[in-house]
Amino acid sequence: EHPPAMLYRLTLAELDAYCRAEHGAPFADLGADEQDAILAGLEEEEIEFDGVSAKTFFDLILENAIEGFFADPIYGGNRDMVG
Repeated sequence: EHPPAMLYRLTLAELDAYCRAEHGAPFADLGADEQDAILAGLEEEEIEFDGVSAKTFFDLILENAIEGFFADPIYGGNRDMVG
């Protein structure tokens, strides 16, 4: 198990390598449909990384996205109280 910052570093590198190998481009450069399919693959454990759990990473980014969306703006989330 890795602390969150390390998990982000390791898994984002694995994700980038996976996307380059499978799609010829980093995740950020892929179309929305390809990105959605990759995220679903992470969530459903269809995509695996060496030494890092793709599912654990997916769960972390989902939790962090929810926290950021609903967080009080004084902490840098929920810009303009849209949540």
